[in-house]
Amino acid sequence: MTNQQLIDLFEGLGYTVRDDYSGRGMYGDTCIAVTLDRDENQTSVQLVIDVMLDILDQADTLDEAYDSAASMGQLFSSYEEDSMGCDSVLYFPRRKTNK
Repeated sequence: MTNQQLIDLFEGLGYTVRDDYSGRGMYGDTCIAVTLDRDENQTSVQLVIDVMLDILDQADTLDEAYDSAASMGQLFSSYEEDSMGCDSVLYFPRRKTNK
């Protein structure tokens, strides 16, 4: 999945996405980040659930759903999270955008 496809997926699920986030230890590199809005009850767990449900809904076959879920599992196994006051930012340092 390309960075743009990932951004489109998150935005399609109603999340605010940035492609220019530079988190801790990134030394100026930028990556994809999702803002989790506390007022909307958005959490990292809810984001994972929303993505997995979308994968199941969009897949034509069980094998396709499994492959997509495995890919997302790898993505979510390497995320970081920063607190931003009431909201938080979930970011993916391995998905560099270098804006």
